[in-house]
Amino acid sequence: MYIAGGIPGSCSDSNILGSCSLWNNLNAWLPAPFRLLGDAGMPLRPQLLTIIERAAHCGLDDKSVYYNSRLSNGRVLVEQAFGITKQRWRIFLGKTGVSFRSTSTQTSEARYILAWEVACILHNMAITHAMEDATTDFEDALEKEANEYALFEAQAEAAQRAQARNNAVAAAPKLWEHVQTSESALSAGKELREAVKEALWAARK
Repeated sequence: MYIAGGIPGSCSDSNILGSCSLWNNLNAWLPAPFRLLGDAGMPLRPQLLTIIERAAHCGLDDKSVYYNSRLSNGRVLVEQAFGITKQRWRIFLGKTGVSFRSTSTQTSEARYILAWEVACILHNMAITHAMEDATTDFEDALEKEANEYALFEAQAEAAQRAQARNNAVAAAPKLWEHVQTSESALSAGKELREAVKEALWAARK
């Protein structure tokens, strides 16, 4: 639904979000009741729900553990979408012999960004037109590989998450200046997160 390209993959997720037009237009582009789901490296806001972190030397109560589990289940769908897209168009895995390289670095980046945006659009079209009906086995294989890819990505993300939390603000102080000073937005985010946590706990099976 939203595609942002051109940001180096070495950047943390929080820095990438801060560099996107989506972040500066959350209210306009993300009307209630829709919300973004983020990990601990993201800033908590009413439009962006994050996991509940464990305080030092303290555990989480059952409601918080359940909330984190449900939020993670929602986030993994995004990881699977990336995995399926890369497996469907293996040009992004470097297995097709096609290269985005050019004599100009800027041209190479532009080619890759355009190819990725097109792949995302085609991915959505495949879902919309139910192409899996004709290629069930292929789609099952893609999903299996995507799950394996998502697991690998999650492990890599966990290894980098602590460092990303510590340097995200320092790496881009101007982008995140409004985040640091927006105490009211943070309070509103905490209030909504608590309400969602209670609702999920009450609706659990």
